[in-house]
Amino acid sequence: MNDLAHIRTLTAQWRQEQGYADKGGVIVVYQNEVQGWVNELRDPQHWTPGCIATDSVGNQWKAAGGNEQDGAAEWQPIGIMNKEQIYDEQISPLVGQILAICKEHGIAWIANFAIPTEEDDSLQVLTNWPDENGKFPDNHQAAVRVIRPFNPGPMMLTTEHSDGSVTLTAII
Repeated sequence: MNDLAHIRTLTAQWRQEQGYADKGGVIVVYQNEVQGWVNELRDPQHWTPGCIATDSVGNQWKAAGGNEQDGAAEWQPIGIMNKEQIYDEQISPLVGQILAICKEHGIAWIANFAIPTEEDDSLQVLTNWPDENGKFPDNHQAAVRVIRPFNPGPMMLTTEHSDGSVTLTAII
């Protein structure tokens, strides 16, 4: 796990433990220790250069310039997450939990996430899971036909792992 991913994890845990999960704002970390929470990213001069601020979505900024005595000169964006990264890091693990529960109880379900990025403005993640008999409800099949009205060819999956490695999977 790289430093920014570690800090994202650290701040997410701190938010949960300290009751800040629903408060927005940013958590500021310096040398891998949480320094505090503020309701919005502001006043870099109040923070030591090198501090990392992380918002509730996982976007990150670094306090830069200035010095320890006078504080930083500005906040520089260093880890702005796109929707695909947010899906991969925050939504996909939840979908995995839902999938396990549905498999155990034979519950059919469907979910579609539109996660456009600069590289692919039509990027979506569609999951359609059958019931305990391997059957898809008619309304799920109809929904899939509306969401994906044609088959443009193989589906490509790119998975970025927390260790920085990437797996590319083609479903033909």
